[in-house]
Amino acid sequence: MIDLNYRPKIAWRASAIPKKSGGLRYLLIPSDELKKAQHDVLDELYHTKGLKIHNCATGFIPFRNTMTSALKHARDSKLILQLDVHNFFPTFPVQTVMDALKESGMSAAKRDYIYEFCVFHGKHGDQFPQGSPTSPYLTNIGMFETDCMLKACAKHFGYTYTRYADDMSFASIPDLYENNAVTDRKCLVACVARVLDKKLDMSLSWEKTLYAFENSPKVPRRILGVTIRKDHLGYNAPKKLRKRARACVHNLYKALQEGVPKEELWPQYRQMQGLVGYANYIRKHSDWIVSYFDPCIKKHEYDFVRKEFEANAC
Repeated sequence: MIDLNYRPKIAWRASAIPKKSGGLRYLLIPSDELKKAQHDVLDELYHTKGLKIHNCATGFIPFRNTMTSALKHARDSKLILQLDVHNFFPTFPVQTVMDALKESGMSAAKRDYIYEFCVFHGKHGDQFPQGSPTSPYLTNIGMFETDCMLKACAKHFGYTYTRYADDMSFASIPDLYENNAVTDRKCLVACVARVLDKKLDMSLSWEKTLYAFENSPKVPRRILGVTIRKDHLGYNAPKKLRKRARACVHNLYKALQEGVPKEELWPQYRQMQGLVGYANYIRKHSDWIVSYFDPCIKKHEYDFVRKEFEANAC
């Protein structure tokens, strides 16, 4: 919770990390002292009952994740549409969030504290820095009214809607009018762009717009990294991740067979558990007939490796 007497020194460090799509993602990272204050703010926000966050928002919220987003859409949708908000965190209107905090009944002292220590005050204006632990949750608060409008817009054109930070997902609703929804997809995109412009003065990253049709041979039907099976029976982790998990299991199995000491292999074992655990977590939301152990991984190798390391831990 916020301790108004704790006044950390305001210090930010600029950094850049490569994007999967190419180019660099620029971050403003708070100092350890400032980050501690921001985590206290985040805890305060979690416990403030008057704050409104739309149920379509699935990112950076306790007990919601990418799987939550995928489950809100029909498996047999004919079209899945992915949209991305351009330069989301640096351009998000700070005042919109401050107004929402005031409307929730939060005291002026706490609002001032959040404004001082969770907002970067640069020469180009105020912004929620991408790199701060509070920025995703604060923008979720500021997006409430916009999310309401986007959900209504999606419903009008026959789609379901979810959002994970700046990534928006739309899936056509299987019914008698689904063909009309697919035909009107560009009208939906235009409507979304107009809502973002009018409500937040923000725009779409048009080059990141992705249409995934049900029978597309090249574009996987994927929502935030969760692949929807073409047989409509459930979900898989991305194929590249499952292949990494299979390679990790096989390499550990081979190393143990060759007598490599377990002490040297613990980092690889923890990586293996993370990859396999994630793949199985997604797969378990599928129908029972396909929810067993991932077939990309050789079960006897995985069982052998896990038995060796668990025996060593005991």
